Amino acid sequence: MRRETIDRLSHHDMSQERTTLRLFLDVCGDRPVNAYGRGDVMRFLGTLRRPPRHYGKSKKDKDRRVKEIIAAAPADAPRLTDKTVKRHNTTLSQFFRFALDEGHLSVAQRTELVKEHKFKQVQKARDQRGA
Repeated sequence: MRRETIDRLSHHDMSQERTTLRLFLDVCGDRPVNAYGRGDVMRFLGTLRRPPRHYGKSKKDKDRRVKEIIAAAPADAPRLTDKTVKRHNTTLSQFFRFALDEGHLSVAQRTELVKEHKFKQVQKARDQRGA
């Protein structure tokens, strides 16, 4: 409710945030927020690099676990880009900020969870070409 009324997020952004949290719980389990560690976030981000790029576009994916979708994907299928994985990390960071604001995490705990994760740099097409 806060993200919708105070932060004025669109319906689309709210849906993306729900998807990120659902995926995180699928990969790391449903625990108290202060029970998650950096390893959980690393496992989540690593798992997100493995589904096929079209993951979540089909209605049949809605009730399937991430591991099932990864296992069923062809080995040569294009995977989610690091840009998408980074967006999920940013969303997860917002969730942990909310947990911090509500007193469930300390600043140090939140920082440990979400800071300094490495992602591939996305290069614009014009920067990829030679002069």
